[in-house]
Amino acid sequence: MMRMKIKYVDPRIENGMIDKVNQALLEGRFGPGENVRKLESEWMAYCSTKYAYACNSGTSALMTALYALRIGYIGGGSLKDEVVVPAFTFIATPNSVVMCGAKPVFADITVSDFNIDVEDVRRKITVNTKAVIPVHFAGLMADMGPLIDLCEDKDIPIIEDACQAHGAEWIDDNNKSHRAGSLGRVNVFSLQESKNMNCGGEGGLITIPNDDDVAERCRCFIDQGQDSHYHHTIFGVNFRLGEVFGVIARGSLEQLDKNNAKRRKNAEYYSMNLDEKKYILPKEAHNRRSVWHLYIIRVRDQSKRSEVIKKLTDAGIEFGIHYDPANHLQPCYSQSDFGRNVNLPVTEKLGKDVLSIPVHHHLKKEELEYITEVLNSV
Repeated sequence: MMRMKIKYVDPRIENGMIDKVNQALLEGRFGPGENVRKLESEWMAYCSTKYAYACNSGTSALMTALYALRIGYIGGGSLKDEVVVPAFTFIATPNSVVMCGAKPVFADITVSDFNIDVEDVRRKITVNTKAVIPVHFAGLMADMGPLIDLCEDKDIPIIEDACQAHGAEWIDDNNKSHRAGSLGRVNVFSLQESKNMNCGGEGGLITIPNDDDVAERCRCFIDQGQDSHYHHTIFGVNFRLGEVFGVIARGSLEQLDKNNAKRRKNAEYYSMNLDEKKYILPKEAHNRRSVWHLYIIRVRDQSKRSEVIKKLTDAGIEFGIHYDPANHLQPCYSQSDFGRNVNLPVTEKLGKDVLSIPVHHHLKKEELEYITEVLNSV
């Protein structure tokens, strides 16, 4: 078996974008302009929402969403405000809550799909709960039906963290499909280079299905609180997205559905060919359609995980570990009131079991075969 070098993430500027980027640079169009505005319009149409705004990172998008909902001391709320979040996510999710002057309350996840456990959310809700943030992990949306029912009953807004789920779908009981970013009061995406849709650097998107006040607060907050030039109605920051990033993101959006379809084929190949006696493979729920941002495997014999990691490393195959330690165990949280004495058994177990392997749309058949052969050889 000849050794290969296979990237875990393989972002490229495609679809004639280099010429368009050069044109923007030569014309001196650096700040947000025509391409950023068009990106917002195109994303709004793609997600079937009334509003969409671009910003300079997924973290910025999360902070903007919280501010727009008046959550936390910074947003005009209270230091007592709480936001329920999964601990099994990139740390930007709880960090954004802290940076807005509110308290992240960590919930556990389900073994079946790594998404937030609605029953644990129910247990964590208090009179101070101001929002719930489900993270659509690895490209698979959380099961939104039970969560929507719970939050509507408690009159608590949902913020979809769809940073890993561009184009993912959830199908309701009436067999109607809803794309990620269309179901919460305000929702967020990342355009960072590893994502299914990217801008060639750091960027983000915000969608608001149908709330004019929240939309206006988002728009102003991103632009130093301006509702018109040099007229600042609220406190804000500079979270604007640069024009070159807008050019690249539009090109990535043009290719999104095609690239997601390729990821689905790659995931199907793994699911058909990896040895299920050695690995627990991810399953796609009947009412959800994943875009396979990640392909997560669990090593059945936990004592073999280090051997699997060594095999992949020696074979030149890049991989990811998610998330060990989880957020509530990170020093910044475990040594504070936010994470102290938090017990999340499923989150902690899965962090010790899982690996993610390359699934991006640039993978060739021989690379898929090579990865599968290496994993099955353990």
